[in-house]
Amino acid sequence: MVCEIMPGIWLGNEGDMNNIRFLTSKNISCIINVTKDIQHNKDYSGEKIRIPVDYPIRNSSTKINTVMYDYLNDVTEFIKKKNNCFNPVLVICADGEQSSATVICAYLVRYGKVTADLSIKYLVSKASNSFKEGVYFYWALKKFENFHKRNK
Repeated sequence: MVCEIMPGIWLGNEGDMNNIRFLTSKNISCIINVTKDIQHNKDYSGEKIRIPVDYPIRNSSTKINTVMYDYLNDVTEFIKKKNNCFNPVLVICADGEQSSATVICAYLVRYGKVTADLSIKYLVSKASNSFKEGVYFYWALKKFENFHKRNK
């Protein structure tokens, strides 16, 4: 399921995070784990970041969306710093369909200067499994887009 969304920015799931052969072959410098409960790969020696967001459900609550929104600024800035230094990152959640995909969409909104809707379409064109049941963190992504439009 792992997919390079743009150079050095990979979208994956729990299994991809545990695939040492993949992590080594792609020189992944950091794993961003967008879950509350999935343990980081103990055999991976690179940097490990956790974004503790509950597993989303259809019609995710405002509370879960707010938690996601609160992390988007810092995590997108972190990804940008890694990317500027040519340090590939893997962003994962349980299945690679919602939480991790939202983080990468936020990165595209902020640094690709595209709308939330365009970032979603782009991501789905690269990783067709993403958002297959809808965009559960759409509210957080739109709020993030509006914040960055106002603060250009």
